[in-house]
Amino acid sequence: MEDDFDSILEYSDMCYKHGSDAVYDYMEFHDELDNFEEAYYGEWDSEEDFARHIVEEYYNLDKMMGSLANYFDYGAFGRELYNWDYTMGANGNVFRRI
Repeated sequence: MEDDFDSILEYSDMCYKHGSDAVYDYMEFHDELDNFEEAYYGEWDSEEDFARHIVEEYYNLDKMMGSLANYFDYGAFGRELYNWDYTMGANGNVFRRI
């Protein structure tokens, strides 16, 4: 009984902090919320938008590729990210696979 109460409390806390849509999306892929905060990367409009964020955050394409950076395929990069490292729920919330 106490475990049920703790689970409900954890669920409620995560919904308050991150929104119920984010928690719902996470629960599509997991049975527990244990790694939610470590895995959560926010809400994005599309896989490509998230890929653009990752590239801007971690890479300097202009330095690496020069003028060829204009031709970088964010859609293909996004598909690759979601094949291996990330998942996106029905509401657009992104989670790193742990």
